Amino acid sequence: MARKNALLASIFESMGKSVDTITPEPGQRLRLSGRRLSMPLPAKPVEVELGKERLHIQKEVRCDGSSPSNPPDLVVFNPDSDPARISYVLRIKPGACLHISRDQPYQEHLFNKPREAFRRNFQVEHEGENLVFRDPVSELGTFITLLDQQIEQSPVIVQRGKAIDKIVEAYGGPLVTMDQDEALDNIQQVNALLVKESFRPQDATGSPGGLLQIPEDVTPVVIGDLHANIDNLLKILSENAFMQELEAGTGVLLFLGDLVQPDTEPYDEMDPSVLMMDFLFKLKTRYPDGVFFLRGNHDSFSTEVQKDLVPQAVLWRKKLEELRGAEYREHMERFYDLCPVVALSERFVACHAGPPLGKTKRDKIINIRRHPDLMHDLTWNRIRRPGRPSGYSASDVRRFRKSLKLDKQHTFLVSHTPYSDKGTLWCDVGGIENHHILYSSRPGYVSVFIGVNGAMVPQVYTAEPMLEWINKRTGGTSS
Repeated sequence: MARKNALLASIFESMGKSVDTITPEPGQRLRLSGRRLSMPLPAKPVEVELGKERLHIQKEVRCDGSSPSNPPDLVVFNPDSDPARISYVLRIKPGACLHISRDQPYQEHLFNKPREAFRRNFQVEHEGENLVFRDPVSELGTFITLLDQQIEQSPVIVQRGKAIDKIVEAYGGPLVTMDQDEALDNIQQVNALLVKESFRPQDATGSPGGLLQIPEDVTPVVIGDLHANIDNLLKILSENAFMQELEAGTGVLLFLGDLVQPDTEPYDEMDPSVLMMDFLFKLKTRYPDGVFFLRGNHDSFSTEVQKDLVPQAVLWRKKLEELRGAEYREHMERFYDLCPVVALSERFVACHAGPPLGKTKRDKIINIRRHPDLMHDLTWNRIRRPGRPSGYSASDVRRFRKSLKLDKQHTFLVSHTPYSDKGTLWCDVGGIENHHILYSSRPGYVSVFIGVNGAMVPQVYTAEPMLEWINKRTGGTSS
């Protein structure tokens, strides 16, 4: 393998001395055959033929047709994927290079027959104003074609439009805060569903336990902390085939907690949290077996919950009482108490914060209400880092997996703790294999983990102002 990689590096280096610059016409099919081809960043999609496998590469655009950045990111997808099923999509940022190779994580999920694509060592480099295509394996032949198709007509954009229609339909119109009576009825319906929620083993009292068991015949979409960022939630739901699978009953949305209370200033602004819960409760009542919530530390009225000394949970309680009354606030408290804290499937295990620091077992998780210390660990723990010696470590993750009879290959997903000031997704955090943190409330990019081909794979999307655009489209307001 080392000799092969050295040979390929030598080939790429020699190829780097010669670049053919072209401006192709739509429909013109070009064979790379060992050449390096450079073209101006096209306004239309480019098709790449890798034997019997295909990829489409196109500029990312927002729903309103504008570009989120200049130069924009590129979206890479398989046009032969079933549009009704969730699929794996790649993105290329300016200055980055995409190398189609079996050595790159998750890429096998792009193709029906990955070997057909991997044997070419195809590369595309996003230089900003230009794309540079490379293929050193000349005898196999890789073809690129500038399609005679507007990006707005591509499967990715068409699918987003359909998803947004489903979002509006699910809410029943513009995404605006409900009136008091409708909101009270909405939350009461949700709590009635949670009392008999599917996939929840009962605890010793006959109530739904703290463990959620995701069935294997559905496609999971796991979403990290949102902290009232409804634009990011709408961005997620409008991507891929998430809404299509939710509608069909073949997909499941799993929220890892911290649905409310902003993590950006102003920290005391609670109106977005009200709308967030109105929307999520509507989703739950429409898709009772397709939308699930794990409890986070901010899903609470506890005085312990603060952000930069702002008593967010206290302000959240006050906001609900002023806007909706004490009865609604009591139902929200009931909702928090009814939420599970751990989700488990054959593909992954997830909780809001991290594993407990001591021993546990499945029965204790189910009977979580009898174990407040375990509840606190699962919703408050943070990974051990320099300056934070009390956090959890690899041994805690290993013990937690063992308690649930899982091996080290079992994906472990948490949120709660951004691992850096920037970013939205961190894989194998702390050197712990298959331990990933996703944080979905950031203003620049938003991450999720999805189930594809029996595996859990990450997806990252560019954030965009969805709420204002959707409400303008439907005749509502953004508040």
